[in-house]
Formats: sequence, structure tokens, C-alpha cells
Amino acid sequence: MRIKTKDVGAVSLLTLSLVFGCAGSSEPESVGERTEALQRASHAPHEGWGRGHEDGPPHNGDSHHGDRGACTVDQTATQRVITFQTKEDCDDGALEWKDKLETSLVDGTVSHAITITWHKREIFRTVRRFGPNKSYEFTTDYAAPLTGVKRVVVSSADGTTATAVVDGRATRSFVPAPGVVVRFPDGKRAPEVKVPTFLQRAASKLFVRAPSAAATCVQDEMNSPPPSKLESVKALALSGGDLGHPPGSDTRLDPACLLLIAGEYYAYYQCLSASSLGLLCGPFAWACVPGIVVACSLALVVALDVANDSKFCCPAVCGGSNFLPTCCEDGEKCLSEQRSLCCDDSKVPCHGTQCCNQGDACLANGTCCPSDRDACGSVCCDALEVCTDPATGTCCPRPCGNRCCTILQACDFSTNSCITLPDTCTTQVCAQKEDCLASGETRMICKDNCCVVDPL
Repeated sequence: MRIKTKDVGAVSLLTLSLVFGCAGSSEPESVGERTEALQRASHAPHEGWGRGHEDGPPHNGDSHHGDRGACTVDQTATQRVITFQTKEDCDDGALEWKDKLETSLVDGTVSHAITITWHKREIFRTVRRFGPNKSYEFTTDYAAPLTGVKRVVVSSADGTTATAVVDGRATRSFVPAPGVVVRFPDGKRAPEVKVPTFLQRAASKLFVRAPSAAATCVQDEMNSPPPSKLESVKALALSGGDLGHPPGSDTRLDPACLLLIAGEYYAYYQCLSASSLGLLCGPFAWACVPGIVVACSLALVVALDVANDSKFCCPAVCGGSNFLPTCCEDGEKCLSEQRSLCCDDSKVPCHGTQCCNQGDACLANGTCCPSDRDACGSVCCDALEVCTDPATGTCCPRPCGNRCCTILQACDFSTNSCITLPDTCTTQVCAQKEDCLASGETRMICKDNCCVVDPL
């Protein structure tokens, strides 16, 4: 189900210049350093893995710190996908930021992919995956002008101790933190990423500003009115019994729930922004970044789990999984968690089988017995019967003590025995007036053990 999507246009890049550094830079780089970086980026096609946007129109040369960015929020039955795009302008080429945050609504797994593009070429891509059990995996790729490392995979089973595979070589276990020294089994230090100073400055700003801008964008997007609810589909038994109905809409799209979830994503992005301020090892470093940002993602997993349990997102849990619960509407009751069926607010669930009206009896076999009929154990007596033995489910049209007389018998209440009456009646046999039934305006009386019309 789609919440809302905005069109995201191509972001133009600034005209290249080798004279000045990025906007806001206080120390201009040497022409030689920038020229070498540009040559590496333009003459090493195999070190990149994709292209950015097509060439845009020439820029007028003005510099600014970056745009506000654009985001989309999409939701299906199994996942929520958030995308965000922004840039940090430099006189020697803008750094474009694109990220895609996917949350599994089945098991709570979070996957966050961040891509940095410079001169229309991807120079950095990291995919961070976090599980509800605190496990995570970071896969990061680097391309010129970033050198020293091409691919690193950092993984952790407990969210604390990690191991890495750097360009195909496994390292010793380590705890990701600023200043950590990671070594291979032979004792040699694992390589670090080398970043040109002018790029480092712009990237540092981008890693702080982009998540903060994404937080505001996503919150505004998710606070937009959701689509109208689907009408409830109700399955009724052929006999007229109410067998319950599946949820009529996705309650997680209710405004109150979206507001709650939007707050969780806002907090997540703001956490990433605040964490970037503490990236003492640089935003492109692979050894310490997991230790700094992993807490934000694990907190998001926990927060979304809590949100699923809230009355705003799930008024009445009715089966499903922990991260993808089936929820009945506000006021409804869950009939069956195994089959994810709900009862209307005016009905009462009966042993996971039927929804009973108020005042009906819920029988042991899961069926409803109307209030105008006798409930007799697991049997609902017919309209003209009464329950004589709930243990055996015995219903009688003519109860006589613990006996059940037939329609051709009368009860001798002095002995609680059934009396077989002469088969001389053309109508119903009787022992007393009460045995005869009223029929419209005609009054019946018992005469000579036969029900006849009162002549008076």
C-alpha cells in the first residue's frame, strides 16, 4: 500500500573548477592534488560501479552548502521503503547523497543503503543491515579518489564484537570504536581508506546535514493524510452464523500510527546526524563507524517493535508476526489469531469459530445459540424444545421430569412418566390445556385428550 510519493528530479552538478575547494573550506587545496584526484576518477572506469545522473545544465558558479533534499515513503504488505536524496555543493563538483532505508514488516530487519556520488560517479556505497537480535552487517565499497581499500564487510552477531573482511582478507575480531587498530591474523594492520582533504571536509558536512534533512522530510511525508481505508470483507456462514471477517484496513496507516512511526524514523535520522559529529576517524572510515551508528539502528528496531504493539498502530492484535501483526479495527475483537479473523464491536467471539450477538449463548463447540432458544451443553435446542439434560445435550418438546415425552405422549406429573394417549385425535393429543398451542385468533383447549377449538 502506497502512502505517498513525490517525484524526485535529477540534481544538477556544479561546473568543475580547480581553483577553489568546497564551499566553506578554509584551506584551499593545491592544484596538483585536485588534478590528480580528478584524473584518477576519470581514467579509472573499473574502479567505479555505476554512473550518476546525466549531465545537467551548466551551473552559474554560485556555491552553497546543500539543498533540502527530497524523500519518498512507500509501504507494501511486507516492507516500508524510504528514499532520500540531497547534495553538498562544491566549486569543484557536488557530492550527491542518496539513501534507501528499508524496514521489513515481517521480521523487523532494517537495511540502510547510502551512496555518495562525485562528478557523476559513485565513489562510496555502504549497505547496513540490522536484525532484531542486535546482529548487523556493513558492506562498503570505495572508488577513486578514495583509495587504500576497495571493499570491506564488517559483521557482528551480538552488536558489540565485530570481524571484517577487507578486500577478501579476514581480520581478527575487534570492537568498532574511534581510534581502533584492526589487524589481520598475521599481526599486520588492516589498511585504511585514504581521502583527499578537500573531499573529507565536504563529506563531513554531508554526513551531518543529510540525515538531519532526511528526518524532517520523512516526518512531513509520513504525516500526510493516508489513503482511505478498505471496506471490510465479511465471510458469513450459509446458515446465517457470523464466521468473522478479515481486517478491513491496515491500521498501521491510521494517522495516529503514522505520526508515531514518523517520530521513530525522525529520531533515527537525527541520531545518525548526531553520531556523525563524533566521527573522529572520518565519515569514510570502516573500522569505527559501525560502533558509532549501530546504536541508532538497533534503537529503531526496538522502537518499531514497540510501535507495533501500541493501540495507535494495532488496536486489537489478531495473529500475524511480532513485526507484522494482524490487527482488528478499534472497538473490534479478535475471533481467531490462527486465521486472523475479527468480530464487529457489537459481537462476542465464541471459541474462535463464530461471532455471537449480545445475549446469545456461546456453546462449547464454538457455535452461537440465540437468546430465544435453550442452550443445552453443546446443543442449541429447537424453537419449541427445552433442555432436559445439559450433560448429554438432550432437548425435549415435552419435558417430563428427567424424561422426554414424544408429541403423541402426555406427562403425568404425579409420577413424572410419559402417558401414551389414544390415537383418536385428528389434531394434537394433550393431557391439559397448556399442551395445546394457540393458532392465530383460534383458541385451542384440551378435550378428551385432544386439542380442539374452544366452541365458546
